Amino acid sequence: MRADQSENEWLRNRKAEKRALWEALRPVARGLGWRLTGGYLWSDRRPFFARASVMPQRLSPVITFSLGVKTFAFDDLLWNILGMQSNSSERTSLRATGAFTTFGYGLIRGREVVVDPSSGSWPEEAAREIASSCDKAVDAFLESIVGMRRGSTR
Repeated sequence: MRADQSENEWLRNRKAEKRALWEALRPVARGLGWRLTGGYLWSDRRPFFARASVMPQRLSPVITFSLGVKTFAFDDLLWNILGMQSNSSERTSLRATGAFTTFGYGLIRGREVVVDPSSGSWPEEAAREIASSCDKAVDAFLESIVGMRRGSTR
């Protein structure tokens, strides 16, 4: 918080910055085949599912994100154990936003993107960095374990 700001003004500015990030992230993510729901980026790469949590930090110009990938069977198994089998037929985004889901194998853990809030283009720059990092990491992971490429039928 700057010395010339009230606490309420600072909180309003942070909320506006967070909203600007989400608004910039949505089209960038969609362009790469990802979706944004409830603060999570996610991608259906059957039989795999990728989910990234994106967390703007409250007291600094830093955005932290983590990315995990799992098979759809991970959540199905958990839901079966918990007696929540009907979750398997719910919307796909539930695997990203649900309270009872698995994170999967961590591909990116706590990577930080430092932004300059005084730059008018910081939301777009941060969105491109986050979405492209996630997309490249998932592509590399899938290629390394099963030789899958996007659009491949293998």
